[in-house]
Amino acid sequence: MRANKVSLADLPGAVLVGVAYYLGAEAAFFIGTLSDKIFAPFWPPNAILLCALALVPFEQWPLYILVALPAHVIAELRVGMASSQIIFAFLTNCLVAVPSALVLRYLLGPPPWFNTLHRATIYMLIAAVGAPAIAAFGGAFVRILGAGEFANYWLYWTQWYVTNALGNLTLAPLLLASLTQKDERPEFGAWRQGTEVLLLLLGLGLTCTISFKANALAKPCYIPAILYLPLPFILWATVRFRAKGASVAILVVTVATLSSMLRGKNIFDGDDIETNVRALQLFLMAIGGPILLLSASVDELGQAAQTTARLSQYLLGTHDDERRQVARRLLDDICQRLAVATWIPDKSQDPAVECKLKQSIRDLREISYLLHPPLLDEAGLEPALRARLRDYTDRTGIGVTLEASRVGRLPPDVELTVFRVIEEALANVQRHSVSGAARVYVRAHVGGKNVIAEIEDAERGRSWMSNIGALIMRLSAGIPPSGMGLAHMRERLRRLGGRLEIISRNRKTLVRAIVPVAAYERSSGSS
Repeated sequence: MRANKVSLADLPGAVLVGVAYYLGAEAAFFIGTLSDKIFAPFWPPNAILLCALALVPFEQWPLYILVALPAHVIAELRVGMASSQIIFAFLTNCLVAVPSALVLRYLLGPPPWFNTLHRATIYMLIAAVGAPAIAAFGGAFVRILGAGEFANYWLYWTQWYVTNALGNLTLAPLLLASLTQKDERPEFGAWRQGTEVLLLLLGLGLTCTISFKANALAKPCYIPAILYLPLPFILWATVRFRAKGASVAILVVTVATLSSMLRGKNIFDGDDIETNVRALQLFLMAIGGPILLLSASVDELGQAAQTTARLSQYLLGTHDDERRQVARRLLDDICQRLAVATWIPDKSQDPAVECKLKQSIRDLREISYLLHPPLLDEAGLEPALRARLRDYTDRTGIGVTLEASRVGRLPPDVELTVFRVIEEALANVQRHSVSGAARVYVRAHVGGKNVIAEIEDAERGRSWMSNIGALIMRLSAGIPPSGMGLAHMRERLRRLGGRLEIISRNRKTLVRAIVPVAAYERSSGSS
């Protein structure tokens, strides 16, 4: 079968990875090298190869590794590495990427690997701890083959390990998340998101410049505190943009600080440049690991919230269907039998029986109407609302005026959602308001794309609570502290892609529901 073979059609992808491998090596040399002018403290090629092997079929792995070899040779020859070092370095590079991809795909399956805390933890243990540590036992000999002293073996081991672990903590998560996870933008416009990203990057750049040059700006006692100036921006990127944001933030800090260190002094001012770089690498790993796990936790919580919302929407829909069925049975079956019973001549001998039967009929009709208003299906939203508001006024003494403009017949789900939202809002008026009047306004937006329902009353004495509820609903996705009524309204509207707004002004509270209508036919005689 095609899936078990390698053909020329696979070559462009492998060549693209080879080019990326070479460019990653050039980027590493551009950022800077240590005293031997060959060893780079940040090595992107291994992370690039790991990502490629994580995404392509196993049968294509030899092709991708083979194409990466000339890219590796060309890059290393440019910096004067000996042939024995080149081959040994490539073998140890493969020893980082191949086992990592193999074990991760065996344990976790194909990516994404950063959408849950469990998967991200396994990724870190394999790609940032296990595989680089094992490969470093061979990688340490690369510098020894280049005239390094064997007495420094563990120093070289540490350098090789941290270099590869840092790449797998920064660049690899960014590439994998970008290639495998959906781009879930924050809930505002693209230009605002772009502004936020720009401010975030500027803040990161500025705080990195200040913190890692703090030895020239502040007294030594302030340096530990200044060192963590970039952390708020890293957390900002993590919470807002999850794995991608966390990876970009850590990558920016890594590149900026390493490049700065290799070109001059900074806050890590030890005996020699290699000691300084190692200290900075360990610091970046100590920041990058927890941040990556935090991004996975945020992503997992976001998925859990979405799942809860979907379940809530499903339950609301199921609940409405069940109420409709029960209402029809009460109205069409039980009420009719009771009505027939009132026509039996013998019951006139006992007026109390007739009274009880009629009261039972009224009660059952009320229960049926509460479960599902029959007029909603038969006549539409406006007649059903007028009947419901008359009953509401009779029961509560609160006068309600209804203004319906260009509504007509709507899809059943839209009509039921608008009806229930108005019903719930008026229930809140009854519970909380001291006003004796309310206004309901239902209209179709220009073009028929949306239906807008507004419920307003004079809710004196509670406007500050409404302000708090409105503020929370604008700034968060959580349930506002005004009770479950608002939560139910929000979930009903969310099920249809609508939204709820709460506006408090002039000692009055306005609840506005906006429901999108995919397509509906406007009745010719609607008001």
